[in-house]
Amino acid sequence: GNFPWTSLAVILAEQGLVMQGWPTSVLMPGKARASSNGSTARTKGITVLKEGEKRALCNAFENTEISVTRVEGRDKRKALTSSALPVIIGAAPPTDSGFSNAQQMFADGLIDFEG
Repeated sequence: GNFPWTSLAVILAEQGLVMQGWPTSVLMPGKARASSNGSTARTKGITVLKEGEKRALCNAFENTEISVTRVEGRDKRKALTSSALPVIIGAAPPTDSGFSNAQQMFADGLIDFEG
């Protein structure tokens, strides 16, 4: 079967789920990778990940560094689908990353570093 990589954030929101601990070294689902000339091409699903990113993601799931929890209550579920709350929250960034907070992704695809 196919893994819903490009629509993962929307699916999580619709199901009332939040994924926490996304590895900092792995591109967020559905995001395009910038090419060497600075342009971005449409993502081709999970194949956009480099081998090291795929390994890091697999390891994070296997070692339970990534957790998936269900939000309780209609208001919180609505906040997920309306992108008021993030559906994917990254792991804490490395100290040399320049970011003090984790990245987080919302159902609409927006990513910020306020996690």
